[in-house]
Amino acid sequence: MDRELTPISSLSPEISNFAICERVTFMKEITNGVSFDLTDTYGESIRCVAFGAAGEYCKRELKLNELCYVMDGKIQLKSDDYPSYTTHACEIIIFNEHNVKIRQEDPATDQNVDAPPAAVTPIANLNDSVDNFKIHGRVTLMDDKRRPEKVFSFEITDVNGYTIRCVAFGELGVRLYGSIAKDQSYYLTGGKVKNGHTLYNQTGHAFEIILDEFPTIEPAPAVLTVPKLNLNRVMLCNVQNEQYYRKPIDVIVAVEEINDFLDDYHPIENKPPVLRNMVVIDDSNFRIRLTLWGYRAMDSGVEEFQNKIVAFKGIVPTQFEGEL
Repeated sequence: MDRELTPISSLSPEISNFAICERVTFMKEITNGVSFDLTDTYGESIRCVAFGAAGEYCKRELKLNELCYVMDGKIQLKSDDYPSYTTHACEIIIFNEHNVKIRQEDPATDQNVDAPPAAVTPIANLNDSVDNFKIHGRVTLMDDKRRPEKVFSFEITDVNGYTIRCVAFGELGVRLYGSIAKDQSYYLTGGKVKNGHTLYNQTGHAFEIILDEFPTIEPAPAVLTVPKLNLNRVMLCNVQNEQYYRKPIDVIVAVEEINDFLDDYHPIENKPPVLRNMVVIDDSNFRIRLTLWGYRAMDSGVEEFQNKIVAFKGIVPTQFEGEL
């Protein structure tokens, strides 16, 4: 194809003449068509929605991890009709089958293809419909205080600021416990994306990765610089609402009081035995008790929080003895 390619980051509703060629990182059949994501080597992704003849073509020909051309579709702001985890604020609507084409890769001639054979999948795009993925991120939290022979987990954050929890069990947990390092960057493949456990998954991501028996975790050549947290703030006065109960939320609060951690709690199965309570307040003038569990409690010093403004990502509102 002789047309000049347009970077995904440059696409906007004002552009009508464009061509992109990126790798398919997600696809799903929808009513009267197909929704699929294209992701470039920088982790930038955009949703494409094909209807009519274009939708039928995509159903037949489109495959995950293949390179795909999209040309001259309609660019518009993302619709809320279909869930999207792409980084771009826009989406591409395709009606004409001539506007989408699968690129046949030839190893003998595609030595300098922009997208590598295993394109990096943005963490925001991961869900239980994604079977093959490769993520690149920095380990921002490790569960290094629990027994790895039972379960070992860590959180990895990509360049877009999205975080996902990775979990390993048994011998794999022991092996990874000795090889994964906090604040180091890795490429990771091999695992099943499943719904996150709300008690342990506090990343704000709805899903987590259960690592398979032989995952590939390769150190990246350079430490990834991760951006500030992506926060969807909820005011404390609203956390009692049913829509937030037992679901991860983000808050920004002032810490009025923080206690020493306690280790005499009788845990239920797999629940960390150490906890630390604090009292927090926000702009709504609503106070609430916030509890840190396990390694989070042990790693958090009083001086880090007392009388400080703190952002918490992925906390889970629950009730204890009838109190929130």
